[in-house]
Amino acid sequence: MEGTALGLGVAGLTFQFFHVGEMAYKILGEIRDVPKDAVDHQVSFILQRQRYESWAQAVGLDADHPTQFDDTHRDHLTVIATAIDILTHVCDLLTDVKPLVKVHGLKPLTKSRLDEDFSDLQRVQHANSVSIWDLNAGQDEKDRRPNNLMVVQQQLSWMRKIRWGLRDKSQFATLVKKLSTLNDGLRDILPSWARNTYDRYLLINQPADMNGLDMMAKDNTITARYATPAYALAAANIKKSVAEQLRPPTSRAPLTTKPAHRINPVSITLPSSDEEPSTSRVVAMAGDDKVVIEFKDFRQTDLQAARRRENRIKALVALLQIKPKPSSYRILDCRGYITRSTKHSHGYGMVFDFPKNLKDEGNAKYDTLESMLAKPGEEESPVTFSLDSRFRLAAILAASVAELHAADWLHYNITSSNILCFSAEETRSLESAYLSGFEFDGYDDPKKISEPALHNTYRHPNYQLPLRSQTRYERSYDIYSVGIVLIEIFLWKQIGCFREEDMDANAFRLHLQEKVVPTIGFYMGKEYEQVVQFCLDTELLGVGADEGKSLTEAFSRKVVAVLERW
Repeated sequence: MEGTALGLGVAGLTFQFFHVGEMAYKILGEIRDVPKDAVDHQVSFILQRQRYESWAQAVGLDADHPTQFDDTHRDHLTVIATAIDILTHVCDLLTDVKPLVKVHGLKPLTKSRLDEDFSDLQRVQHANSVSIWDLNAGQDEKDRRPNNLMVVQQQLSWMRKIRWGLRDKSQFATLVKKLSTLNDGLRDILPSWARNTYDRYLLINQPADMNGLDMMAKDNTITARYATPAYALAAANIKKSVAEQLRPPTSRAPLTTKPAHRINPVSITLPSSDEEPSTSRVVAMAGDDKVVIEFKDFRQTDLQAARRRENRIKALVALLQIKPKPSSYRILDCRGYITRSTKHSHGYGMVFDFPKNLKDEGNAKYDTLESMLAKPGEEESPVTFSLDSRFRLAAILAASVAELHAADWLHYNITSSNILCFSAEETRSLESAYLSGFEFDGYDDPKKISEPALHNTYRHPNYQLPLRSQTRYERSYDIYSVGIVLIEIFLWKQIGCFREEDMDANAFRLHLQEKVVPTIGFYMGKEYEQVVQFCLDTELLGVGADEGKSLTEAFSRKVVAVLERW
């Protein structure tokens, strides 16, 4: 058999094994008669199901992209063979009824003559030291996996006839542990960029219900007992906090998120006005520690409006305070907020720590991405970086936004001036970049009408004044802003270099799509040109007008994963 044909055949078989496991996970995910002290085991089983499905999405083994796994691994048949072996074990664990009952703590809630019904079933033949994908292997070895597929399909057909309950929680925990080990194996066979994609899908597919999120966020024993990745628990804590903020006040239970901490301004040493006049972001000292403070000043308004504004700020600070955060979020830890007032305005300043790896560096500093780019009218930029460094920065930015969106958290204000690049050297660096400048009402609330947006080159045309002053902010608007920053990173110029004075928002967007972005394709390849086009027009991602999970999945797969493969 030719290698290419072999690869195609394997890919089809891989998808069929995955599908059997997917169906079995679904059946056992609906077990009944679960006592209260075993609910965490049930949640952990659901987490393993999400890991399994997230892996499949990352490699292309889903109904919408059934050939992607084959395309990606056509020249790596060992990866395909290993995946099939692991999937065979998963399918056998989840479909072999007798062990499910006698070994793994489940019980049938419907009458079934198990001994008689299954006496004639074949048994799965697990892999031995000889791979059937070795072209020198015997025909019997090459026939083993298709035979195994028929066996697990037959076992699945019997499983469907049974309603399942939980008999022994400790035995069921053993099943979950085995599934966790197999999920670890599936992740381990992926290249590093595909692991990143898998990890994001795991965050996207986290439970949307508060009970599941609350259990993940609170119960660290889930991590210890079932090897659920710690970053998923940290992300669940953030997603739960966002969900709490979005609940209507009339139905809101007491918040579990730590309240925003208001800092006594006396404990903060601000720079003198001569050093940094009237800036919205300053470096200050909190005791012996360097901190970054971002200020928002508002004109004095009536008491009710001021109270609403402060509540929004507290909600944002409470989210930014959450620890630990997944490292891929690229968000600085927030200590709390301070206030400052003048005769005509009232301001709030969010206080952020420097990155942990730079806390003990006396000369630690940051530069905004904007400050390092060539300005309009300038031929050269203040500093240049290698393509490798710039692509890593692009991937960091896109991945961070994708994972924020997975938690239903929008940024609202993605610009190159809000990307802080920290370093401990006199020379500038892109290696430690963080998102800043979050807006105070940055929650993805379907019922909320956002406050009017100022005209801004980074904002989507649909969200700019004066025509769309009451437009609700969408995920796609954040992604549009990412596209603008990607143009700046790839061409190493401020976005203002490409805009003529008489261009309105729509004309500028069209100019970027037709004139500017194609130059990225010329210098870096069509794949990266397409990445930016996807950001500027998310309908090209193939999810229509979706502004939820499907958009985040497509952005992760078609934008972030491409950047991470550089």
